[in-house]
Amino acid sequence: MSVHVITASAGSGKTYRLTEVLSQRLSQPAKPGERPLRASEVIATTFTVRAAADLVEKTQKRLLDDGNIAAAEEISTALIGTINSMSGRLVTDYAIDAGFSPELRVLDETEQASVFAAAVDEVVAEAEATHRDLLLRTGHNGSPDDQGSWGHGPIVWSRLVKAVAEAARANHLGEDELRSSACASAELYLSALPERRSDERQTWRDCLASDIEELRTALNSALNDVPQPAEPRVTVKKGSIANVEGSLITLDRFLRDLDSHAEEADPFTLIPWSTWAKVAEANYSPAGGGKKPGKVPLEILENSSGPLVSDQLLANSAFHDDIDALINLVIDTAIASLSVYEEQKNRLGVMDFVDQEVRALHLLQSNERMRSSIASRYRLLAVDEFQDSSPIQLAIFMELADLVDEVIWVGDRKQAIYGFRGADPDLMNEVFSALINGTTDLGTATSENLGASWRSTDAPLELSNTLFGQVFSDQPIDEVTLSIPPQREHLRSIGSRELWVPNSDKGKDAQSDSRMVRTIAEGVTDLLKRSPQLPDGPVSQGDIAVLMRTNTQVASVVAELRTRGIRAVGSTTDLLSTREGQFVAAGLATVVDPDDSVALAELVTLMPDHSRHDTWFEDTARITDKEQRHKHPQEWWHDPTLTALSELAVNAAHRSSVELLLAIIDALDLPQRIKSWTTPESRLATLDALCQIAGEYEDAAHQTRMPVTPAGLLDHLKEAATAYEQTSAHDAVLVTTMHQSKGLQWPVVVVGLPIHKDYGHREINVEKAPIFDARRPLANRSLRYLPGVLKNYAPLKQRLGELDVVSRAQDAEDRETARLLYVALTRAECHSIMAFGDPVGRLNLLSASVDDELLQWDVPTATDGDSIAVNEAGTIQIAARRRTGDDGGANPHTLPIRINAYSLESEDNGEQSLEPSAPSFYAATDVPARRPAETPLHRPARFTASGVPSDGVKADVALIADLGEPLVAKGGKDWDRIGDAVHAYLGLPLSRLSHEAASEAAERILSRWDAGRVLTPETLIELGSRWTGWIASTYPDAEVVTESPIAWRNDDGQVMEGWIDARLVLPSGGHILIDHKSYPGADPIGHIRENYLGQLASYKGAVESAGRILSRTVIHLPLLSKVALVRILGTSDEDPAIRESRTRY
Repeated sequence: MSVHVITASAGSGKTYRLTEVLSQRLSQPAKPGERPLRASEVIATTFTVRAAADLVEKTQKRLLDDGNIAAAEEISTALIGTINSMSGRLVTDYAIDAGFSPELRVLDETEQASVFAAAVDEVVAEAEATHRDLLLRTGHNGSPDDQGSWGHGPIVWSRLVKAVAEAARANHLGEDELRSSACASAELYLSALPERRSDERQTWRDCLASDIEELRTALNSALNDVPQPAEPRVTVKKGSIANVEGSLITLDRFLRDLDSHAEEADPFTLIPWSTWAKVAEANYSPAGGGKKPGKVPLEILENSSGPLVSDQLLANSAFHDDIDALINLVIDTAIASLSVYEEQKNRLGVMDFVDQEVRALHLLQSNERMRSSIASRYRLLAVDEFQDSSPIQLAIFMELADLVDEVIWVGDRKQAIYGFRGADPDLMNEVFSALINGTTDLGTATSENLGASWRSTDAPLELSNTLFGQVFSDQPIDEVTLSIPPQREHLRSIGSRELWVPNSDKGKDAQSDSRMVRTIAEGVTDLLKRSPQLPDGPVSQGDIAVLMRTNTQVASVVAELRTRGIRAVGSTTDLLSTREGQFVAAGLATVVDPDDSVALAELVTLMPDHSRHDTWFEDTARITDKEQRHKHPQEWWHDPTLTALSELAVNAAHRSSVELLLAIIDALDLPQRIKSWTTPESRLATLDALCQIAGEYEDAAHQTRMPVTPAGLLDHLKEAATAYEQTSAHDAVLVTTMHQSKGLQWPVVVVGLPIHKDYGHREINVEKAPIFDARRPLANRSLRYLPGVLKNYAPLKQRLGELDVVSRAQDAEDRETARLLYVALTRAECHSIMAFGDPVGRLNLLSASVDDELLQWDVPTATDGDSIAVNEAGTIQIAARRRTGDDGGANPHTLPIRINAYSLESEDNGEQSLEPSAPSFYAATDVPARRPAETPLHRPARFTASGVPSDGVKADVALIADLGEPLVAKGGKDWDRIGDAVHAYLGLPLSRLSHEAASEAAERILSRWDAGRVLTPETLIELGSRWTGWIASTYPDAEVVTESPIAWRNDDGQVMEGWIDARLVLPSGGHILIDHKSYPGADPIGHIRENYLGQLASYKGAVESAGRILSRTVIHLPLLSKVALVRILGTSDEDPAIRESRTRY
């Protein structure tokens, strides 16, 4: 078994190299005497559905470019997808072995979040009622509805419960491990505190009261000119009287709050520890009518009650008890929430993506039949974006690696930015090192580093090379820096690098991010005026992307740009709010339900060429009869503009989701209409995005085992298209987040580096095993929960910061921040720009995460009257952090860079009008209107067998078996759902299911397809029993294979891909194809001849082109309880069974 690791820095052609390797393996033998791989022997996983689709498409294109047409046609038989889809496939294929139904539905992300939240909320509500006082004292009584921005307000403890539960599931931690983690967490936290002392809160309160009285006495003495007692600590002078009076109002109010429960058994049970921290720090917020204590009051407070409480607060026994109780409460509640969540899933008969992964891992570790089956079926495992894997996903990969001949790991440790989603970059580093160093039983991996930049020109590349060569000083330099290949040498000199700053720090740190946002807006305005060059012309608005840390900053930049008259779009867009989106949504709604008068009225309103466009409302309003008014919209269908759409509604269910959306776009003549609208290229991009969403819906439906329907597509579109993540914006500046920028690139990229903010220590951490075993990455992992009580109290912050767990977590967060900024600063093709909110970049996020002295520059000074100070020959100093073998005193790296300092003091003249759009190339093209139906069309490149007409196909059709009485009397509305339910049941391994499992599966299938009004579980079980009985008696030694994938290129060069319902493999090597049809009528032979001969002829051509012997083609009519034999003419002589049937039927 061989292991190969490909390290691919940003822009180095990772996907190209992976497709190249896959093409080589599918075209050439790995060793002399071996055959090349078949596509069906490949497993390839990547991080997202889009990336998986892109990998399939590019691999197929590469195979075609390399002349391997057969492998290109078969690429759909490879197991290529996300780790979720791969786990789902494994779990489904081997579900019976694991003892559960293969028909368990998988919750999508939205459903999972809803069910999980319901489980957590139920348990949290019960726990909260019991522990309300504890949550109040520890500041964990926040509400999700009124939570302020990061770091402000009480902590929402239910979020901590969810986070603990999610961390436990991602790391495969059970109840026992969590309880051990609770004990270890409490012990660890308390070890950071001073030695436990008695509870002296009453003494603290009395000392404060004494301080207040002493201050009052001093004030009275000053007001009444009365001598003070001997040796007073303070004397109130005339200039301090006002502050002392206001301070007493504040302090009296504070003391009254402390005494609000003085009559109770525990007078301080409702006093938060944060209140006592204020006493310790003498930090009192002014009360209404009062003032913040000034110099004179602080002379008393800071030398009496303040040091008393400060010395004892962290040692207080009640504080220790509350910390211990809170840790156990959060983890116990997480355990209970997980239990309730499991119960809810069992009750609903569903599982989620994590369940899929857990079950797949369990099967891989314990099921020998599954292991031997995978070992015989698959020979190569390719893991793309390995750095983004979660711990449990990594464990799955390591198990699979043990079963295949070759493993290819592709990724970049510098781009691991999804720690917040459960990925563990440190774990990936450990595995990477173990593979390279050969410390696992998988052997020593060969490694390959992609060293060429196929994205950037010299200016942005030199910036990222120099900067991150020092930031990632612990990694080999050749894994960090790239060079420009000879093929791109002619582009080397195009581009620039710039640094944008404000010319003052007015507002100090509190206003730094606001200054950064305005600096970016001023800089973009200036850049567009300067119009620097790109390979194909000057920079325009659509060439620019601005990358920000948070969505809030994204919205602020968009607003500032628009204020300056610059078109800008944010990272998420509501596609259905566009005119073209409204067209598509309304068109789809009418296809789903032709009686949807609201959608129909929207279409008529949107179509100026509809004859009722101007009059439909008045026409409808004049109709007084309610029934007539209800029927009136149906007349709008008769207009020629809707003819194609009305025809489409008849057979919409037979199209894929993308085909249906494209057909609607064509039926509504949208390409032609868009030509006359503003920004037509942007509108075409909207249509492309809607089709992409449709494809993702179909993929998700297959993954979650839900039926694909036009109604389901409409629901998904309404949800997904309203918050679509933009990756480009025609003729507008795109503003998006750094996380969303991964995998993308733009000609000009502006990266905003905000000020570093301290939000306290990371509360939930997962610790790896003391001795790491790369083959068992989940072994001996444990969780540590260190609550954020008094998170802004400096003495506690210092003590917790000395814990190894906290310091490791902070280092991990700093490293992830550096990786995120690496991703952002490697997106530029030609022009790379850094923007800061402080003139010298003080406390910027990158320097704070790596080295305070990392970046230094001189700020240019503007001449009088100029709003911009420019130094085109500026330089940036980058600290040398990489060891050079000498005494370590290397000089910083100096890099030429243009530095612009912008004045932000100019008057706001209100929002300016938008710049005129660039001329549209598309608007000038001759896009024909939709073809009339009679116009001949070119043959499509792809087709489905079920869409092939039966016209002209000659065949013998005969009934050859009667399995019993019909199971339904007749058909009805939405019969496709009945057919889907029957197909789903017959696709199960029925011969291996117990009666209980079959019954459970039947109930679940009927519920999912809403077929319970026509069929019962007993009906499904009976038709399944009749079918398996017939197969056993007719073909006793045949192997039954259900849901077989099939791909074929016909003589016209068209590619057919699909699934055969069932296939019998005979001992002789022959194959019998079986197609289930839910037809319930009285003329099955006529129905087969009219509807299915084209489909069966396609299947026949596909099987025979693969060199297999097709013995028979059978149609099973389960609801009629009959079996028909179909012989496409032109094959062998008449089948004896057909001849016999002539006398029997």
